Amino acid sequence: MAALGCKAQSSLLKALLSKENVERAAAAVSHKNDKSNMLNLTGSWSYTGMAVGFEPGSPFSQNSAILSAVMEKEMNRAAKKDGAKPGMLVFTFKADSSFTVQQPAQPEKTVKGNYHCNLPAQTVTLQYPQETALVGKVTGSASKMKLLFDEAKLYKLMNQIAKQNGIATLQTMDSLSVHYAGIMLGFDLKKE
Repeated sequence: MAALGCKAQSSLLKALLSKENVERAAAAVSHKNDKSNMLNLTGSWSYTGMAVGFEPGSPFSQNSAILSAVMEKEMNRAAKKDGAKPGMLVFTFKADSSFTVQQPAQPEKTVKGNYHCNLPAQTVTLQYPQETALVGKVTGSASKMKLLFDEAKLYKLMNQIAKQNGIATLQTMDSLSVHYAGIMLGFDLKKE
């Protein structure tokens, strides 16, 4: 930050400490502590926006609530420009350990796989046919969750699935990638 001018530092500080970002950070902290029904994924979960998190020990983890709130706001703004909107993707997790990811506007573009939850680690492993498994971190409650993945692995898998199934929305999300070690990206989801 030393290289930034005083005016730029002031603008950045104002953005980080805005009422909206402080409220989102407080909500994120309380949301993180609500572990009731965690990893009870059964049901349908609708996309509400992009989600950002940080791996423990990353350079960003100390100020993760504020940083993730700012990054999510910017990513959602960019995603909206690219056509992403709430409800564009629906993840459905079934009790038989199968799941689907569907674009309601194009039900023929449904992607299927199997999943496994690791309750102690608060993770879910998504296994797509003919693809490597993708392990995601789950935080949230019975009605809302963040499904977060290692950024590089998420985009690699999304691009493979998008190309195989012609899902343009997933292909455009790669443009939102930030490529920093320790950053986890994914989705804010709401139970339907």
